[in-house]
Amino acid sequence: GAAWWQDRYRATGVTVGRQFGLNDQARADDFIRRTVFSNHQEYLNHWLVEGSVFIPVIPTTSKNLAGTASLLTQWFIGAGLDGYWEDFPANGSSYLKLDYRYSPTIDGCRRELLKRWGGFVQAQYYFTNQWFLSLVYGINRAFDVNLRTWRGDTDKTDPVKLNQHVYGTLWYQPIKALKFGLEYTYVRTQYFQKVRVDSVGTDLGENHRVMFCGFFFF
Repeated sequence: GAAWWQDRYRATGVTVGRQFGLNDQARADDFIRRTVFSNHQEYLNHWLVEGSVFIPVIPTTSKNLAGTASLLTQWFIGAGLDGYWEDFPANGSSYLKLDYRYSPTIDGCRRELLKRWGGFVQAQYYFTNQWFLSLVYGINRAFDVNLRTWRGDTDKTDPVKLNQHVYGTLWYQPIKALKFGLEYTYVRTQYFQKVRVDSVGTDLGENHRVMFCGFFFF
């Protein structure tokens, strides 16, 4: 599949963005607030290309799925993906410094869409016709980002550089209309800039979760 749309961004007044990755500051791990200005409107093209493949590893010719296994994989690449739920609205675009200055303390800027690629691989195995296991690994990564010219959309958000997640779910489906699952999730997120936590700079966030879920199909 593929998708495209175009947004018009109006000229902006003086606002505050965030600069990443400078090493010539007293504390390189700190975010740097930058005042930015754009005196012209721009038309930016959001786009996405995506594809998926289902692979029956151990197939069956009957309605009983016991002993069957399969792989499902899906991958995407695009720009400005907040509209496709692959990014956050505040991070889907950013200010990019130009070669001129609006004033000695204000950077002249234009807009740029953040580019990302990612996808997942899911392995699934049926122990019986009612009990089965799903294992999923997924990744979402930004690319082609010049930190020297990046000015951020605001000074309050740090776009995700790399997100990886693993899901393991044991499912029980007694009838077609009901499905229950016990799931473990591990998420590891890397950001563009380090922040200080207890005097230690880190750009990583981790999360572990166990949850029970249930679905009723009408």
